[in-house]
Amino acid sequence: MTSHMFTPQIVIVSKKTWDELSPASRKILRDSAVEATAFQRKIARRSLLRSVLDVRDHTPRNEPQRPYTGKRRARGRDDGPAAR
Repeated sequence: MTSHMFTPQIVIVSKKTWDELSPASRKILRDSAVEATAFQRKIARRSLLRSVLDVRDHTPRNEPQRPYTGKRRARGRDDGPAAR
């Protein structure tokens, strides 16, 4: 589970553009970024939970794991636990 990827949503505004915004517009932009951050984290957590549950539900139990041989499987060939 440590090989995951997180894609943050980034808001970038140049200094020139930022300086041209009114204080009200700056507040709207900041507040929107904070709201989007919370929403994106909620979606990421939900997606992670679904992935963990999916892996857990599809992991064979009480089945011995085959030793790693260092050889690659042929393309298109499924010789995993479900194929046996």
